[in-house]
Amino acid sequence: MCAETLQHMAQACRELRHERLCGIGLWGDAMPCNWDRSQSVMAFVISFPGLTDQWSVLRLPVLVIMKHHMVAHKTVDDVCEVLRWSFVALACGEFPTSRHDGGNWSPEDSQRSRKAGMSLGTRGVLAEVRGDWLFF
Repeated sequence: MCAETLQHMAQACRELRHERLCGIGLWGDAMPCNWDRSQSVMAFVISFPGLTDQWSVLRLPVLVIMKHHMVAHKTVDDVCEVLRWSFVALACGEFPTSRHDGGNWSPEDSQRSRKAGMSLGTRGVLAEVRGDWLFF
């Protein structure tokens, strides 16, 4: 981790009163996805800054969506709202007790509702946000 990320992690540990947190990086990027570059996808990927050895290059896609399926100024906002909800749960170290919009669990959420309030087994925070100009 760079010096700024280390400072952020130290501050998060103090504020959350937890001695060790997992730092998560979020990368947003658009990229062409076909032979003539006429279509592209938007990808949201997480990484783990501070890992070493072979794990330092680990990247896990969270969401990949064709750009032509996105609604301008809406889709990315909605994705970021769900990510925020997920990062709050991670910082608290507990499975969420309600849906990302604050609503009650629906019947399709039965697995989530059974775990509501249970320990995630770890805690972490968003440590870095990176991306291309279009993402920002």
